[in-house]
Amino acid sequence: MQPGAKKGQHLLRLLVTEGPLRSFQVRNYRFLWASNLSVRFAEQMQLLVLSWFVVTEISSVFLLGLFGALRFGGTMFGAAYGVVVERSNRRLLIIGVRLTVSILSAVILLLVVTGRLEPWHIFLLTGLGGMIRALDNITRQTIMADVMRREELINAMALDRTGSDACQIVGPLLGGLLLRRVGMGPAFVAIVAVYLLAVLCVLFLRPTNPAKAQSSPSMWRSLVEGGDYIRKHDAVLALLLFAFLINLAAFPLTHGMMPVFALDVLHTGPMGLAALTSAVATGALVGSFGLAAKGGFAKPGAVAVLAVLSWCLSILVFTQSTWMAVSLAILLASGVTQSFSLVSVDSLLLRLVPAELRGRIMGIRSMAVYGLPMGLLAIGAMADIMGAPRAIAIMAAAGGVLTLAIAAWLRELWSAS
Repeated sequence: MQPGAKKGQHLLRLLVTEGPLRSFQVRNYRFLWASNLSVRFAEQMQLLVLSWFVVTEISSVFLLGLFGALRFGGTMFGAAYGVVVERSNRRLLIIGVRLTVSILSAVILLLVVTGRLEPWHIFLLTGLGGMIRALDNITRQTIMADVMRREELINAMALDRTGSDACQIVGPLLGGLLLRRVGMGPAFVAIVAVYLLAVLCVLFLRPTNPAKAQSSPSMWRSLVEGGDYIRKHDAVLALLLFAFLINLAAFPLTHGMMPVFALDVLHTGPMGLAALTSAVATGALVGSFGLAAKGGFAKPGAVAVLAVLSWCLSILVFTQSTWMAVSLAILLASGVTQSFSLVSVDSLLLRLVPAELRGRIMGIRSMAVYGLPMGLLAIGAMADIMGAPRAIAIMAAAGGVLTLAIAAWLRELWSAS
């Protein structure tokens, strides 16, 4: 064997055994990671294909916003889903959930192949998928602790996030390429196949340390205790408000409204839409690696404020661009600010909240995702009156103003660490 090959094998061994890839030593994690990667890859392809269908067949920005909102409808049942996950065999639950998602996509494929697909089919099946997707997210996050030791959870979750960012880059590109080259039917054949691959991977999953169900106080008492803690800690309240705000004002662009800019503002096709979506994901990936290399900040609370503000401002600038190259550059920078915002908010919450309250506080944090469908519906309604660029600009500007207002009101956040 050549010396160079030996050095390469030695480096790979170090990465897997001691470096950032060490979680892949765990057999269960490899299958869970592969299944999560497959689900996200299929989701990104499906989102692009269906978004393009909606925007070209219906020509209504409001309905496009409704389509995006339906994908997150299940978030309103987050607390109830959490109870289901705690009381269920999580391996069987995640198999059932991902098999159901595969079946829903197969129904769309059947409708496309038979030439019977109508817009109302898309809205109905997307709504059902949104209900299932929320349950899948909670199950996926919870089962991670079933297959990994506590001291390895940070590394495992970081690798999972890296896979998600990569899917947001490659998934839309492949979806756009298939849609342009072979059409919607063959594109959905690929989507269903990837979903089934996700099901196959979790069939091999064997959780080794599933959490035991424990008695707990009533839901009302738990909510009161969590509410009291939030009320007494300004920094935690500010971070939770930020979590809701970024879903309301920032995420609607990339989670529903991007096809409007691709078609009506930048006058591009499916591949152009894929490039715009991938630019954001590329920036997020760069931001994640940058944060990993940095390791932390002296004042993470101040970083959270500046990151959320910068994210809103980058979206505001994007709405003014009519050149593809400039738009891609702005979205790349926006992706970096997105990564800094999400990581700083969530990591600081975990650091500030005591272990005995962390579950319910992070549960409340997950409910903030419902700000996204609210934002999509609001932008869609305004866009039918004044146009999508102006509607998104107004929402982004409002997000920036509210960020400053929250930071000025809850000043404890600036020094939180």
